[in-house]
Parts: sequence; C-alpha cells; structure tokens
Amino acid sequence: MTIFAEGRKMNWYQFVKLSQIWNPSYDYDGEINDFRDALATIYELEYKWSMAKTRLFNGHPKRNSNIIRHMEQKLWQAVLLVQQYILPTFEQWLGEHTILNPQEWAIARTRDAEDDDENGNCGLSHALYEYVRYKYGPFGLPITGNYESRIMSEVLSSAAKNMAAYPAMSQFVETFKDNLRLDYENEFEAEQDPQTKQELQEQLQNVENLGLYDVIDYAGDNDPDSFANLVRSNYGDMCPIVQEILANNVFPLWFQYWKKQTNEQGNNIVATRKNIEKVTEQLRYVPAMDLSRAIMTINVALNTIHQGGSMIGYLEDDTGESGLQKLLDDLSSGKNVPKWNKQLKEVGYDLSQPVVKFE
Repeated sequence: MTIFAEGRKMNWYQFVKLSQIWNPSYDYDGEINDFRDALATIYELEYKWSMAKTRLFNGHPKRNSNIIRHMEQKLWQAVLLVQQYILPTFEQWLGEHTILNPQEWAIARTRDAEDDDENGNCGLSHALYEYVRYKYGPFGLPITGNYESRIMSEVLSSAAKNMAAYPAMSQFVETFKDNLRLDYENEFEAEQDPQTKQELQEQLQNVENLGLYDVIDYAGDNDPDSFANLVRSNYGDMCPIVQEILANNVFPLWFQYWKKQTNEQGNNIVATRKNIEKVTEQLRYVPAMDLSRAIMTINVALNTIHQGGSMIGYLEDDTGESGLQKLLDDLSSGKNVPKWNKQLKEVGYDLSQPVVKFE
C-alpha cells in the first residue's frame, strides 16, 4: 500500500521512517511526556536539525522543509518544557546560596526544615549539625557525650554576648520575663504567708535583671528539644530564632568554607553564583528567543547543572526524577550519533559533506 506525500508515492515503511526522523528514538507515541523525554528530545533533535540544515537532501525540497519544520516544532516543545523545569531549580539554588544576605540565606535554609522536622523545631538540630560541621569538620568533634547540649550552650553563649544581632531571641527572653512576672504577681496576690510574700516580692524584682542564660536555666537543660519547648511555650514560632542562629553562627562558617572550595572549573562559590545568576537571567527569556539561541541557553544551563554537583539534587526534587546525572552523562556521550546518522541517511540526507552555500 502507498500514500501520497508532496506529489510523490511513499510506502508505509518509508513514511514511518520519515516520521521517525522528528520523533526521537525513545518516543513511541509521538508525545513528550515528561522531563526525561524532553531532555532526550533536545539532545537528539538538535543534532538531527543541525545536520538537516547543513547537509544535502536527496529528495524534494518541500519534503526537506517539512522535515525541518517538524523538527523545529518538536524542539520548541521540548525546550519550553525543560525551561519550565530548570528555571525554578536555578532560582531555588540562588535563594539557598544568598551569599551577600545571611538573613535570606537562613530563611531559605529553614523553609524546607519546617516540613521535614517532625519535632516542630524548624530544623534546629540540623542547624547545630551544620555549625559543628563547618566549625570543627565533619569527621571529628572535639566534644564527647551529649554534644548537642554542648553545642547549644556554645551557640547561646554567642547570642548572649550580642543580643542586638538576635532580635527574635531577645523578644523571646522579654516574653518569658513577662510571663514569669505575671506568674509571680498572681502568686503574690494569692499568698497569705508574709515571709513567702517577701520572697515572691524579691523574685519579682529580680525578673528585670534576667538574661538569656538565666531564662535557659528554667528549661532544666539546654538540649535542643528542651530549648525549643521553652521557646514555643513563651514565644511561639521557633523558626525566627533558628534563622538567627543560622545567620549569625552558621553562615559565616559556611561562607568561609565554600569560598575556599573550587569546582572542576576552578570557581569558588562567589564565581559560581555569578555564573548561575547569569544563566538564570538568560533562562527567563527563553520563550522570546529564536530557536537556535534558546537551545544554546538550555544547553548552557544543562551543562551548569551537569557540572554543579548539588544542583542535580535540586533538579531531581523538582522533577520527581532520579538518576539524572547518569542520564545527562549518557545523552552527552555521543553514543547515539551513529544511530541518528543512520536514520538521517534512510530518509535521504547525504552526510558525507556539508552543503556549500554561495552568497
């Protein structure tokens, strides 16, 4: 059986081969169903599209134009889908690596912790872990026993020396003192014994002089859970206090550590952030670009993710996909080029030499 295409007869085998050239090899239903499909489409059709535009076609010019048009339509579909996925990944990475604003960095750090922390402590234990990691190194702590209590004491001691940098912590202390003062006043009014009333009066007068460490003593212990319970019962929201610990105690250590580290390109976190800012800005304008520039922008972004290490994790979380590092390795290896060349030849492209165009 034959069908007509652009004035020439084609059998079903030839027609299927022709349609396969713009439907990527992995694709059996003609649709780009997910992020992995879109990635594979870009790598495959970018190559085929480039070859179709630069190699002789042994067939009707209108058929060649039709092939190129179908490739471009499919490429745009894949490019826009990938852009929709990876732009939020870049924006999230920037939000969590706000190296010039410790407060924003800390807020981003606690955003996910609110959902992940079963104790409702807004990631306090993880903040202390990061403090230990960047101050003392990940493989050996200079402390034994209940190290969380010891580290909690170290952090609170730092806060007590500079409460102006911890406004939420300061407000917690003041709220605790207000609650304690109210308790003493109620006890004083209800007490009948003169000596006990005198003791309560003295305690009431001492409330004003209480500092952070005096307040912590009422928790009975300075382990993270006890501290968090005291904060929640007197202040409410634990996150602003964790954010202050992150911004004042963890961020300076984190930044100094990563400033000394370099990636495969020899860039530290400052240079890496500048590069990712540039790529992110370009990604926002992909829908307004021509196809060649849009593909180039996506490729730069994918290469940044591929070499960025931690960015792969962000992307897997955003897409729900796993094994993306291996997928990018496979797609960029060029191992499928012989198969793609075979498909191009089957529909009429001469790959032996490029077309020479005269102006």
